[in-house]
Amino acid sequence: MKRWLVALGLFGLFSLIGLLDSCSTQVTTAEGGGFGGETISGLVVGVSGKGVMGASVRLRASSSLDSSALRTAATDSTGFFRIGQPVGNAFRLEVAGQEGKDSVRALIDVDHGQSPGRILAEARSARQVRLRDRSGKPVAAVLKAYGLGRTVTTDDSGYAALTDWPSADLWVRATSMNGETSDLFVPASGGELEVEAGWLLDDFEGAQSRTRLGSLIGGGWWYVASLGADSQSTRDIALTRDTLDAHDGRASLRAGFSFTSASTGYGLVGFHFGPTQADPVDLSGLDSLVFWIKGRGTVRVEFVADTGGGVTSHAFVLTPDSVWTRHAVVASALAPIDAGRSWAVDSRRVRFLQFIVFQAAEFRLDDLRYFGKARP
Repeated sequence: MKRWLVALGLFGLFSLIGLLDSCSTQVTTAEGGGFGGETISGLVVGVSGKGVMGASVRLRASSSLDSSALRTAATDSTGFFRIGQPVGNAFRLEVAGQEGKDSVRALIDVDHGQSPGRILAEARSARQVRLRDRSGKPVAAVLKAYGLGRTVTTDDSGYAALTDWPSADLWVRATSMNGETSDLFVPASGGELEVEAGWLLDDFEGAQSRTRLGSLIGGGWWYVASLGADSQSTRDIALTRDTLDAHDGRASLRAGFSFTSASTGYGLVGFHFGPTQADPVDLSGLDSLVFWIKGRGTVRVEFVADTGGGVTSHAFVLTPDSVWTRHAVVASALAPIDAGRSWAVDSRRVRFLQFIVFQAAEFRLDDLRYFGKARP
């Protein structure tokens, strides 16, 4: 599911509108109206295009490492299933079945109050990953998947075959042989993974609207907005993903704004952390936000917090270079926009992270990571 969130207003007066875009499977609202007690229903279709009978369906919280499921069900003779949904924000449905000689599997993200509709299960395909540190040295570790409950151990060269794991984007908890842990994003294609502390917010190589971390915590939707801009290269968040230039991968986020006058105009791209606009998250454990940026102009990086009766911002201003440069915005460097505000207090109710400009500017972002004592 893709959502586009539009922010309107200036200096923290934001009103977001969530739009549901068309996607490859029909999304249907779960029974109960989204207020608890719903059921999730769907139709599991195999590689032949026919419904898969007797496939197991297991529901887990996206942020859970537990191998046991919250709810279980099985498809009927037509491939249809119905499963109860507990209270929560973000879940994953694991589907496993047999169609002839082929094992079919799928892993589907489900937001609270939504059903996946038609699930296209694919024949099982093995993928491999290799763990390395920043210098390229292999890292041996035990990998345990969030929202799936699978565990695998790499060899001394850092390699592991994810046999019987669905071909889907995953987050895994990696525990090295010396006991150090970190969370890694594993794309459906597998490949080399850099073991690094912190959580990857986004590398812009996957879904165009939802952040990488958002797939784990149930939020993290990108949005774009402007006021007074006569030229805006990014009029829709779906167009920010750019494959022409990236720091260390296949894509980056690109945004550009220009203004006829230096009045009260602004342009921004950003995302909200919580599952909905009304759900702020606790970022009091934030140590630093690390990202790569290049471009021209002046960019204000700001965390927008809920004050209980409005919003306020804590910000850091930077000037991008013409080449990709790594920036680390530490929590202690964030300055309150409103006098008398404290990050220690406001950090407990953060809604948005924004990259905002007030004059002509163009910039690219890539590889955003959150470093802190705990995941948001």
